[in-house]
Amino acid sequence: MIYLYAKNENYSKLANGHVLYGKGGVPNFPVRLANEIFRRCLSYSVKKENISVYDCCCGGGYFATVLGLCNSNIISEIYVSDIDKNMLEIASRNLSLLTHQGLYDRQENLKDLYNKYKKESHYEAIKDCEELIKNLSCDIQYRIYENDIMDGIAFEHQVDIIITDVPYGNMCKWKGNKTVGLMENLSRVSHKNTIAAIVSDKNQKIDYNEHWECLEKKKIGKRKFIILKKHQIN
Repeated sequence: MIYLYAKNENYSKLANGHVLYGKGGVPNFPVRLANEIFRRCLSYSVKKENISVYDCCCGGGYFATVLGLCNSNIISEIYVSDIDKNMLEIASRNLSLLTHQGLYDRQENLKDLYNKYKKESHYEAIKDCEELIKNLSCDIQYRIYENDIMDGIAFEHQVDIIITDVPYGNMCKWKGNKTVGLMENLSRVSHKNTIAAIVSDKNQKIDYNEHWECLEKKKIGKRKFIILKKHQIN
């Protein structure tokens, strides 16, 4: 796949467990690919700023937090949900990094760790946290919900871009390993111009109904993603 928007640069400051909070079982996602998919969604969106984003399978919040930190001049609100309460505890800590106060608190935490253990990794994380503080255009509002997306939606607000990495592989399990009904439920938080990107492994089929129009599909490595546009039916 040719990258159209995301630059080929060093994203190590956004590594899981560095400045962002990590935990065993929390999936990673390539930062450049995440940003590329988001920017492709943005290219289809009629809105180009003050974007609200929803990740319905957020896990530890890594995907959503990375998007916010890379696009704080564009994204104003992030909604996340997941069925796993334990993962949401990590998501809450990660999403706090979308505010200056959250980053300041994390920096102080890293300083304490460095003073205690004198690890070079903590020292580097302190410096990277300072860079993230400088680059954060403004605080991003966020909301976290414990919710099974296959059973329904936990909130009523309509969002501009839906972007999620549905469970697959050994670290996560998808209910029945199917996505039937996913897009139908996501329709409930979508307005007529909402753009949705669903990432999965190459063996999963994303079923969608007449409320959605496929804009593009791409495969990259073991993953694939589909970008859809919400539209009204006459």
